[in-house]
Parts: sequence; structure tokens; C-alpha cells
Amino acid sequence: VGEKAILAPGKYRVRATLRGRKDALGSVSDEKKVAVRARTKSKLTLDLSSSPLTVKTTVGGQAERLRVEIRREGRTVLRRKSDRRGEVKAPLSPGWYGVKAVLEAEQGPLEISKELKISRGKAAEVVLDLELGRAIVQTFERGVAVPAEVSFRREEAAEPMLRAQGGQEVFLPPGRYVLTVGRGAFERSFSAITVAAGKVVERQLELLDEEGRAPGERAPPKRKKRLK
Repeated sequence: VGEKAILAPGKYRVRATLRGRKDALGSVSDEKKVAVRARTKSKLTLDLSSSPLTVKTTVGGQAERLRVEIRREGRTVLRRKSDRRGEVKAPLSPGWYGVKAVLEAEQGPLEISKELKISRGKAAEVVLDLELGRAIVQTFERGVAVPAEVSFRREEAAEPMLRAQGGQEVFLPPGRYVLTVGRGAFERSFSAITVAAGKVVERQLELLDEEGRAPGERAPPKRKKRLK
């Protein structure tokens, strides 16, 4: 470092690596190209400073522990779960990065991603917010919890957005959802619920009607009175 080198004229790629320090990519290094001309002096400065990145993960604006992945040029350079505050901190070399947060929900993984540029010597922060709310719908028959399939359909949609088992916590975008419950060969629709980002809505549904019949089940025929 700082030493002079005598080189033949031409174009060179010069790389410096800092010993004993690493960032998320591995060794802290910098690389530049330089053109050397005959009987002239060339000067080159390599900057080996890294920049801190803070990734904040939230669901509906509330801090949530999510799996965070940071990629550069198609390569994963960091994979880590955010802490209780919903944060991941990592020193990075300058360049463009893709940052992704994944919520491992029972209904399947839900993710959000962004791209950002890390500039040398400047701290960076990115917030990855899954704008979702939670819904828990429990299904009962005569007050006893029973397994059933619950469909969530937006009021303006023709088909359900999601199907889940009764009692399962699901994550949904904000909006109003009509509930349809299927148990065996029967289905029954219920009034809509409103899902808000960062909130939990719970609903308990009794599948039997006031006369104790399942949806679609006919009442038994009345017996005719015998005349004496």
C-alpha cells in the first residue's frame, strides 16, 4: 500500500483487499482500472470502507421477525432472520443489492422485495413492510370446535382469494371478505369480516342452525297424527 510500481504501458486492473475485516460479501475490497502510459506517472486511490445497511421488517407496520435475504449479481450474500425489533444490520460494499423479506406463514410463504444502491461511506436503511392483516375463523357445532374449510372471498370478487382450515391464522391484504364454510358435503355462507393492516380479526362461527341442522340439511318430516 502506498508503494510505487513500475509497469509497462497498458491497461491494468488493480485490486486491494483489507486484511482482517469482512463484510457480508466476504473480504472488504475495491477494484479499479487504470491506464499506464510511457514516461508518465499514474495515481490511483482505492477506498476500502464499507457502508452499514439496516433492514427493517414489518407486517402491517408492526415489527415482525422475518427471514431476510440480500443478493448481489445473482448471489445470496446474506440470509438471516431479523431480531425482535424486526431488524437486520450488515456492512456492505458499494453497489446494487436486492433485499427480500419472507414471512413463513402456514398458508405458504409471503414475501416482499426491493432493490437499493449502497454508496460508499453512507449508511442506508430499507423498510420491508408486508401490508397484511391477520384473520382467525373458528368453526363450531353446538359449541364444540369441528374441522372445516373456510374460504375468504373479497366482496367484489367472484372467486375466493384463500382457503384455510378453521382455527388457522391467515394473512390477508386489507379489505372486506365474505366467509364460506364447507364441512363434508355442506357449505354455508356468513357475513363479511373487515381485515385491516397490522390488526387481528377473530370470528367464531356456529355451523348448525337454530334447529340444530347442518347447512342444506332438511328438517325431518312431521308425523301425521292418527285419528282414533
